[in-house]
Amino acid sequence: MLSFLRRYRVVLLIYTLLLIAGLILLATFGKADIHIVINRHTTAFGDFIMKYITHMGDGIFAAAVIILLLFVSIRMSLGQLMAFLSSGIIAQALKKLVFSGMPRPSVFFEGIYNLHLVEGIRIARFNTFPSGHSATTFAIFFCLIFTTRNRWLQAVYFCMAWLVGFSRIYLSQHFISDVLAGSFIGVSMAMLSVYVVSRWKAQWLDTPLQNHLFAKK
Repeated sequence: MLSFLRRYRVVLLIYTLLLIAGLILLATFGKADIHIVINRHTTAFGDFIMKYITHMGDGIFAAAVIILLLFVSIRMSLGQLMAFLSSGIIAQALKKLVFSGMPRPSVFFEGIYNLHLVEGIRIARFNTFPSGHSATTFAIFFCLIFTTRNRWLQAVYFCMAWLVGFSRIYLSQHFISDVLAGSFIGVSMAMLSVYVVSRWKAQWLDTPLQNHLFAKK
């Protein structure tokens, strides 16, 4: 595990610094004030982009990535599957068992502040903490980060994870606290899953699925 952490120390350090910065902002201004500031600076272009980007945190997107990776490396696909399932189970357990009923922004601000809501988005009302979309998207994109040596691709995946997380705040589906917690769950499960799968010795895991489907008998 130490060698794994050293290999990806730069991206993990940057993630940790951003997480700490987010927590400092949260402790200083509070989730409500931060949400209002973001909500006041929405734009027509932002509404259009965020409405679609947020779907990269859906289970359908995660399933598509997992299936596509089968044709690159079975090991990579299994790591993604493990990270997706574990992060999802943890997020949903916390959301529905530990923090059940916590109001989302649409309910929290009723009678306090008139939120700008993006047309065409079904706004959820309760079970805000943590953000399941954020847990999923950070699990998926950080698994991709941990399975490539290309620094440019790592940077793209890193930015996409945060952008999807931000979209949950922009669309008033979650508070910043929900997204930060979801990101931590996703990154943690991505690290654990990729590490565990990397320890499996079977060499056939490093081959794509089509090699086995069309192998000569």
